[in-house]
Amino acid sequence: MRKRKHPDRPEPEAVPAPRTSIAAVPAAVLRLQQAAGNRAVTGALPIQRFRSQNVPADEVAEQARHGGAEALSERNLAVVYVAEQGSAEAKAEKPVWSSGTQDPEQHAERIAVRQAVAGGARPEYHPQNPGAKRIVRVYTELSPCSSCHERLATELNSGVVVQSTAPPQNRDRWGAQVPNALWRTRVVLLNELYGLRAQATSPEAVAAFEEARSAIVSVKLTADEWERRCHSANEAAEAAKQVDAGWQAAVAHAGEVVRGAGRPAAQDVPVPVPQNVPVPVPPQDVPVPVRQGNLDAWLARANSPAVLTKKAAAPVFKDGGLASPIKKAKDGAACPICGKKVTINKTGKLRAHKNATGAQCRRL
Repeated sequence: MRKRKHPDRPEPEAVPAPRTSIAAVPAAVLRLQQAAGNRAVTGALPIQRFRSQNVPADEVAEQARHGGAEALSERNLAVVYVAEQGSAEAKAEKPVWSSGTQDPEQHAERIAVRQAVAGGARPEYHPQNPGAKRIVRVYTELSPCSSCHERLATELNSGVVVQSTAPPQNRDRWGAQVPNALWRTRVVLLNELYGLRAQATSPEAVAAFEEARSAIVSVKLTADEWERRCHSANEAAEAAKQVDAGWQAAVAHAGEVVRGAGRPAAQDVPVPVPQNVPVPVPPQDVPVPVRQGNLDAWLARANSPAVLTKKAAAPVFKDGGLASPIKKAKDGAACPICGKKVTINKTGKLRAHKNATGAQCRRL
């Protein structure tokens, strides 16, 4: 039989279910829960209010990056989408660049949110609440750092979606380093691809551009995804090289189609070929130009791939002239003084040694 509740006793307040498994909860949190209850635990732990979402790209941010002079900038770019009071349509604010400094206050997503608030947007309003101008969505190319994550969680409503494409640089986590390096390569290749798009004059060329762009932006660049697919930094680096090679092939194919579409069509009139004319032989071993900014260069934190060359040894001078060449060391030779077999050093002399009586033998 169900127990009847006391009429003067209030109903217990509902507490949201925990999002973390019990195995991941520290012992101090469990002790706090036992002593003060679930409400104290939920008040002490940081709660993410906004909703995180990984997206392949953002059209406004992509056009801002590749339509201006800072296409190859390593700085982050963020866009805030705002809905006016009484309207359900969200419109993009002016894209904002990060300052490029280590100060989180100057990160792109924070500057973009401050810009929207200065324009009258109310970040605490739910995106579907038409009672005021409010922030609906925030896009940042690189996902927010821990400091920006906490600030956005404090300022934004729980209904706001914060979208990102790639993780920021993290020296302590290879799962973030590798996709972040791929992100930089992606910026270089997309800039090259948009240059081809400006030259595309046929439907085939436009389709080749779209196909190459889709191949690039379809690769998921999240730390969790790469750590799930790869089990070590070396394995992730090898996988990234394959991704980069596929991207380069897609861009090269698009370039061939765009440049081929711009050539005049061949005529069907036969061209007379002169007789007994020597055919020029194309030169062999022509060096192939290397695209600047590939994955290996970015992983090495350089702007161009490193070329390893063996430098010639510098000449050695002695007594006003060139020193005699160093002789190659032999396995050994018999000492003419004590008869003991001794190894020879690189200068061709016997190494210091002792004779049969244990005394130091004269070194030749």
